[in-house]
Amino acid sequence: MTAADLVPGDIVQISLGDVIPADILLIDGSLLVDQSMLTGESIPTATEAGSAAYAGGLVRRGAAIARVTATGSRTYFGRTAELVSVAHVESAEQKAALAVVRNLTAINFVIMIGIVAYALALRISFQQVLVLTALLSAVPVALPATFTLAAALGARTLAMKGVLLTRLSSLNEAAMVDVLCCDKTGTLTQNELIVSAIRPVKPSYDESDVLSFAALASSREGQDPIDSVIQARAGRGKGLGRAPATAARFTPFDPAVKMAEAFAIDAGREIRVVKGAPAVIATVAPMTPTAESELDALTQAGHRTIAAAAGPSDSLELIGFIAFSDPPRADSAQLLTELRSLGVLPIMITGDAAATAATVAREIGLTGPVCPPGDVPDAEGPKDFAVYAGIFPEQKFRLVKAFQRQGDAVGMCGDGANDAPALRQAQMASPSRPRRTSPQPRRASC
Repeated sequence: MTAADLVPGDIVQISLGDVIPADILLIDGSLLVDQSMLTGESIPTATEAGSAAYAGGLVRRGAAIARVTATGSRTYFGRTAELVSVAHVESAEQKAALAVVRNLTAINFVIMIGIVAYALALRISFQQVLVLTALLSAVPVALPATFTLAAALGARTLAMKGVLLTRLSSLNEAAMVDVLCCDKTGTLTQNELIVSAIRPVKPSYDESDVLSFAALASSREGQDPIDSVIQARAGRGKGLGRAPATAARFTPFDPAVKMAEAFAIDAGREIRVVKGAPAVIATVAPMTPTAESELDALTQAGHRTIAAAAGPSDSLELIGFIAFSDPPRADSAQLLTELRSLGVLPIMITGDAAATAATVAREIGLTGPVCPPGDVPDAEGPKDFAVYAGIFPEQKFRLVKAFQRQGDAVGMCGDGANDAPALRQAQMASPSRPRRTSPQPRRASC
């Protein structure tokens, strides 16, 4: 059976490397799914029996039996594609041009009646009257072409300054935008996972010890982003730390148990090393009050945190925590300050967790409340919240429309497929700023 033949209620088997063909509900097994097509977040999501996974997701690890819940245009991904085709907003430039033409036409009509009446009174020939009325009617008719010519000249000037417009109307729309919705990952942040903190909790252990044991229980195949970052960081400090150089046996991260483990020989005895979700590691290596306090601090800071433990299989000890983050771009804070000085209100809209989004917002100076999780009201205003987290593509689209109903001219900045409906609906849209090694034009479109 092909993906096109699936209907809700079908049972499917999903395994490593598969692209999920429909929205599904896992019945048995577990998966590590890259859902960046929907959320824009590059870190895979662990799903297990009873959890949902969505069409378009790429299975990074695991296998599962699942029931199809939605197919085609009824899936989250399908609705996103449909929104791109239906999204439309009338250009403010078109509105202004049509309003001017309409008003001038009405004025010209009144003037033409007066001219005709005056010409009849003076017995002027019909041909002369026709020439006068034709010249007068040419004024409003030529205005749209004048607007286009002015926009083309403006676009040429911007191109010389390194800004490339893909639509001429973007020039006028950018000047009218008063709300700018920004995606987080890759737009306000570097879209690069890094180790932001290492917190040893075992006495006499330091950061290199925690990192070396975590690297021992990490995959070297490069399919897991977190493992790749740990291996890269440990490689820079090769030879440091107390962990053995190699593992005798290694079990990759399993989304069902949220843990990876390795066995190695240390000083003639076998030791077990585990790495994974802190709550899971705590069941095999109990946390001390000090460790709990360190974990709370990292969690409240919005970091993605894992724990590492090592020792004999029957008496594991918690070694420490490793926290990860996607750091903000160096110029994000300055950019937001410039936007505010220009009268533009910046708002973060992201598919990431609320705690992570709030942390990034604080670091770049984006102050204001964070919208609680759940459906976004259709009457939402741009001043209600500064950060919207856990947002799917359809909700981004609805947010842009809600702001427009409030009378705001909305810009949207993002580079993922999940941003496409909102980019299409916004008056002015721009892809995220790419990392560049040489100067290139930045693109803006509408």
